[in-house]
Amino acid sequence: MSAAEHEEQCGNVQPPCATIGAMLPLLLVLAATPNSAQLDAQEAVNDVLEARFGALCTAIKTSGGRVPSTFAKPPALLEPRHVRWVKTCSFRALSLSSGTKSKQAHVLWEIDGLAVDGERVTERGEAEATLRNDGAGWVFTGFTDTSREVVRRPRARFTEVDVGLTFPTARTGHLLLGGLAVRDFNSDDVLDVAATDGADVVVFTQRDGRFTPKVISRGHPRMWTSSVVAADFDADGDVDLVVTHHPGMVELFRNDGGEFTLNGVIGERGQWHSAVTGDLDGDGHLDLALLPYPLEGTPTNPLEAHNGFPLQLYRGDGALRFTRWLADVPFPKRWTLAAVVADVLNQGRPQLYVANDYGSNDLWRFENDGGATNVAASAGLVDPGNGMSADVADFDGDGRADVYVANMFSKAGTRVLAATRGLRPELMDRVKKFARGNTLYLARDGGFDEVAVATGVNRGLWAFGSVMTDVDSDGRLDVAVANGYLSHPNRRDS
Repeated sequence: MSAAEHEEQCGNVQPPCATIGAMLPLLLVLAATPNSAQLDAQEAVNDVLEARFGALCTAIKTSGGRVPSTFAKPPALLEPRHVRWVKTCSFRALSLSSGTKSKQAHVLWEIDGLAVDGERVTERGEAEATLRNDGAGWVFTGFTDTSREVVRRPRARFTEVDVGLTFPTARTGHLLLGGLAVRDFNSDDVLDVAATDGADVVVFTQRDGRFTPKVISRGHPRMWTSSVVAADFDADGDVDLVVTHHPGMVELFRNDGGEFTLNGVIGERGQWHSAVTGDLDGDGHLDLALLPYPLEGTPTNPLEAHNGFPLQLYRGDGALRFTRWLADVPFPKRWTLAAVVADVLNQGRPQLYVANDYGSNDLWRFENDGGATNVAASAGLVDPGNGMSADVADFDGDGRADVYVANMFSKAGTRVLAATRGLRPELMDRVKKFARGNTLYLARDGGFDEVAVATGVNRGLWAFGSVMTDVDSDGRLDVAVANGYLSHPNRRDS
């Protein structure tokens, strides 16, 4: 990525946009005179195929679901069996063989639309395909289904509607601002929304499908709001709010029947990016982990930085009082962007998994003697990279907790690495990991297997946030990834 490209994408903002900008000079210095002909051929073909598949989907939508002969030759004519009117379509090559004229590919595909009876239907599957470049573009010359499934539902999965969830945003020049929590804040069994975009904290209460905003906290000069955390911290049945500031204090708002009042502040002034909550000490009360991220400066080592700030833990007493906990534990000075509280190790009590920018992630296990131990390495969950978010859920349905981490996928970094010579193997492996994108760890007996590339969930591009959820109501978890930037107008960064 050139300096001009970086400026176009990032503008004058602080990290983590600077992450790739910090990485590429290192890669270029290490590279041995990269030649464009040496660049990663598979990534280049992926670019071409992505554009080609996009054109294929456009053709499918305008031809009633049939694949035009300009994209596929018999016997490779994939035709949906149930979708009559195509709404959305996607094809993706999960793996490719080498070759400039012909390639074998493992393809994921999905076609969504309406059946003849008007019902919403999705057809999707995997296939072994043969692709041949006929001079005008890549064409399917073979297409054999290895799996195919159909999901029917009475209505569209998602419909965008205007329900009043808008409010003015603050222009700050900083990237790490904004938060959202969706909970029932007034105990009417209907979900409400608490949100901030750097200044005011607004609670939107829902009635009859519309939302009414109420400001519960005004923005402070030079103290920007960075996140909101919703939980019933005093166990009275009302969902309270913790609001972090970057830089500034951490505020605690008590909820009484839908009315919020400032109950006090937690800890000390800091550069708090966000916070997470859970019963970390096993006493039945919610605790807090405060996560810092430097507003200024650059990492001392973009591959393993230790010039950030340590996280801080606060023990809750169930009555809206929090006291500093484990202050004597030497938590590393990280550039922390996210964390999740969950029983990752299947030990009957939660651990704290921390996703860090510029380096390794941490998994904190809280001991019976009151201490804390970082067991990320022994669990196989270090995941070096630019960790932007993390989520824990049973992705493969085996009853065990799996971990998904959003990192940044760098096409430029991948191509430079393909031409790099002379790196120590361990350094090359680490830099490749930084460029590879998102990570999916599946729990196995004795540890975790990393399967993001094999399952096709690594290329999140400018991934900032991620969540595992059943998007299409088929009983299985999917992955939704939110991006922070647009790499190029014709790329689908989502």
